[in-house]
Amino acid sequence: MSLARHEIELLAPAKTADIGIEAINHGADAVYIGGPTFGARSNASNEVADIARLVSHAHQYNARIFATLNTILRDDELEPARKLIWELYDAGVDALIVQDMGLLELDLPPIQLHASTQTDIRTVEKAKFLQDVGFSQIVLARELTLKQIRDIAANTHCGIEFFIHGALCVAYSGQCFISHAHTGRSANRGDCSQACRLPYNVLDGSGQVVAFEQHVLSMKDNDQSANLRALIDAGVSSFKIEGRYKDMGYVKNITAHYRLLLDDILNNRPELARSSSGECTFYFQPEPERNFNRGSTDYFVNGRKEDIGAFESPKHLGLPVGEVAKLGDKWFDVAIEDEAVREAGGIHNGDGLNYQTLTRDIVGVQVNTAEPVGKSGRLWRVFPNEELSALPDLKPGVAINRNRDRSWEQLLSKKSADRRIGVWMQLSDTADGLSLSITDEDGNVGQAQVPCDKQRPQQTEKAEAALRDNLGKLGTTQFHAQDVSLTTEQPWFVPASAVNQLRREAVASLEAARQVAYVRPDRAHPVEPPVPYPEDTLSYLANVFNHKARDFYARHGVKVIEAAYESHEELGEVSLMITKHCVRYSLSLCPKQAKGVTGVQGTVRAEPLQLINGKEKLTLRFDCKPCEMHVVGKIKKSVLNQIPAAPVQFYQTRPAAAPKRIVPAMKRVIVQGVTFVSLMVGLTLGWAREAVAYTPGHWHVAEGVEVDVLTPSGPPPKGGWGAVLLIPGGGWSTVDTVHAQPIAAALVQRGLLVVTTTYRTAPAAPWPAQLEDVVKVVWQMRAHAPDLHLDPHRVAALGASAGALLAGHLGTRNQNWVSGGNTPIPSQVQRVISIGGPWDLDDALRSFAMHQGKAHAAYPDVSALGMISNLFGGRLPTDLEAQQASPRHWISAQSAPTLFLHGADDQLVPPTQSEAACRDMVRQRGHCQVVIFPEVGHTVTHDFLQPILDFLGDWLPEASASPPPSSAAIEERRRRLPIQ
Repeated sequence: MSLARHEIELLAPAKTADIGIEAINHGADAVYIGGPTFGARSNASNEVADIARLVSHAHQYNARIFATLNTILRDDELEPARKLIWELYDAGVDALIVQDMGLLELDLPPIQLHASTQTDIRTVEKAKFLQDVGFSQIVLARELTLKQIRDIAANTHCGIEFFIHGALCVAYSGQCFISHAHTGRSANRGDCSQACRLPYNVLDGSGQVVAFEQHVLSMKDNDQSANLRALIDAGVSSFKIEGRYKDMGYVKNITAHYRLLLDDILNNRPELARSSSGECTFYFQPEPERNFNRGSTDYFVNGRKEDIGAFESPKHLGLPVGEVAKLGDKWFDVAIEDEAVREAGGIHNGDGLNYQTLTRDIVGVQVNTAEPVGKSGRLWRVFPNEELSALPDLKPGVAINRNRDRSWEQLLSKKSADRRIGVWMQLSDTADGLSLSITDEDGNVGQAQVPCDKQRPQQTEKAEAALRDNLGKLGTTQFHAQDVSLTTEQPWFVPASAVNQLRREAVASLEAARQVAYVRPDRAHPVEPPVPYPEDTLSYLANVFNHKARDFYARHGVKVIEAAYESHEELGEVSLMITKHCVRYSLSLCPKQAKGVTGVQGTVRAEPLQLINGKEKLTLRFDCKPCEMHVVGKIKKSVLNQIPAAPVQFYQTRPAAAPKRIVPAMKRVIVQGVTFVSLMVGLTLGWAREAVAYTPGHWHVAEGVEVDVLTPSGPPPKGGWGAVLLIPGGGWSTVDTVHAQPIAAALVQRGLLVVTTTYRTAPAAPWPAQLEDVVKVVWQMRAHAPDLHLDPHRVAALGASAGALLAGHLGTRNQNWVSGGNTPIPSQVQRVISIGGPWDLDDALRSFAMHQGKAHAAYPDVSALGMISNLFGGRLPTDLEAQQASPRHWISAQSAPTLFLHGADDQLVPPTQSEAACRDMVRQRGHCQVVIFPEVGHTVTHDFLQPILDFLGDWLPEASASPPPSSAAIEERRRRLPIQ
């Protein structure tokens, strides 16, 4: 049995079993509640025994209980989750709300499955897929419009669930990773830190503040009260209230509010029906605005609107009470303007009051005592529980609101509703007594007989009334007598004890009949053979966190599967949040808003914005075609250090014939013994999946390793690359062939792509000519391999002559090689090592100062010029600046932080001050540039390089055993990340 489309379900939240019971009593047709673990609200867990108690109460009304197991699971959590699911099934739970597809690969009981909103259901294709793999009910994304909901409902037959009330996540559910990136608390694992509720400064591309201290990611609360009929017509059958962290009063009030609204619709729509039994009587008038809220919005149901954000504050301001009339030394008077407030007794001891300061901040005031001033009830004197001096901007005329009403709380703390199932009772004669039959509104029947002495009444009418009244006394049960009919010969006079026994036994019989009649909903059978997933590639956005989930998607035709963000495989900048909410639109900066506006049209562009909260910085990028916003950032190193990555790694589709490898991460490696003008290294630790040294080449690193040779006119490479080690050749300092092999091997093991040339040149030869073939090779690599990320944000081949030239050809900046290579390293670059020569940098600066930057022939090494310009923020220094510079102890503030190390006689000499400063910079900014200069004429050997590698430590981690990403994976990365 599944929820039919004509059956309307009101689905309420429950933090505890007791709250769930009250949700049922106040009209919920179903309740969702978290078990002991694996729920998306980590602080709303319940023992299985408590859930069983809730199940027993709910099933009396044919109401259903859903258990939430909607977090993503590690491999080691799958078996405990499976055992818990069986325990919940044995406790009578009707359905599981899940996110992790790995659960579908386990040995589960025949329990119904519902797809959580965390599965991010926005399309017909996704909805139909989930239906076809065995989900009976799906929770659609909150951002959908009526048309989108209608399209999904028209193309599926499963139950359609939609949120109608409560707090709104600004991101598409399941598409927010900010909490994990910044704190290690994963929203996908039930522990969101709510970064969306923080205040941010919004900066444009020029650094101008366009919004100051605004909660631009904080949404108002969802309220679909006015859209229920339209949602029913669109195909929604389950109406869900958010709030598994909410208290008893919230659940009572909001559930009762929507119960009344839905009942009004059902009473006028005979083709619709309630999905559970019983009618509610409330002993209070529901008022949703009394509960915590940030204002209300119907979000995108009726299209995009500007006023959906709670930008000023994520707090609850409350309902208007009045305004400050007068201030004393320890009190202030409030003039009550609302007649309803006066009639309800004014201000009470323990109330919570609020007001806004001049800067629109909300300040809360708890009432210690309150007393009326005069007899009108209009003026109340408030004695707060703190000094008035601690209440900024409180003065006469300030508006006062109340966000906590003690009288309202006391009202809801008592019995506030009654839920009864309608029954029809019929009393009949038996040979030796009476028989009572009770039929409920669902058609269940309970019967009982009792032998008794039946006497003719002296007053027929009075006896009949007494008999009906006595039979209808069902106050301690969940039943309500709609009608009591007497089919006896006459209204006998019967002892009250006999009537009471008859009624009790008949009610017990009906309760037993209802219990037998209740049938838990069936588990839907998946379509066979397995239907294909709508896409054949899944990025980290799919939240695949265990091998069973990976197997599920692979079984459904997905070829490329990346691990979830929580696996810590996405270390660079990615979309940490994807949202339909657009900050540009809310700030009236959207290009679409400027259309048709004279003097503005065409001048407004969807350029990125930046969010600043203290030290936290996020980039907003706008994808205007689907009208979405991406909040871009990267995981903090503190999170990586504190929280170990889950042991999960997935493999993409690969060529059938895998070549031999030198190390797990290497597919093929080629190096060559070369002599160098200098050994100059530029690297980016990106996807270190495959390391290849392309050279006109003589020999390779190890036996059994496949050798490929790439020349400027040679074939395109077969695979992808990670970082780049660029080594141009020449005739100054040398690395002899004996040491080239271990040097290259050491770098290759750290996931570097090695590109070498073998040119020997005189100092006077023009550098562009020397490196022309290197550039051709790189361009060919770039053209034929989308895996290679050579762009200004990732290429760090700077600070060396070849690297600077390469950067110029790749568009980092235009180079003028006649006057020198003034190429600063961009601050976006994560890590850089530059091993350069033949000039000691001090000598280079002195030489530059001596020639005042004009004698290029006397200073042929443009790598040093690049380093010099880097010291001065991208320009060449003046004579005085060059003379006064002290590079060995200088950390760049203009670009990637730089540590200069000086080597002599095969020894590394790290200046202590620079080393400490560089380590601090790594901790603060997560990246550092290291420049190593050997002395002129010294041989750069493996013994020289090894301490450098040791010093770098975890900056050059051993390469992962993951295979290279496929072209499909690269295209997926390209599609989702560089949002223009």
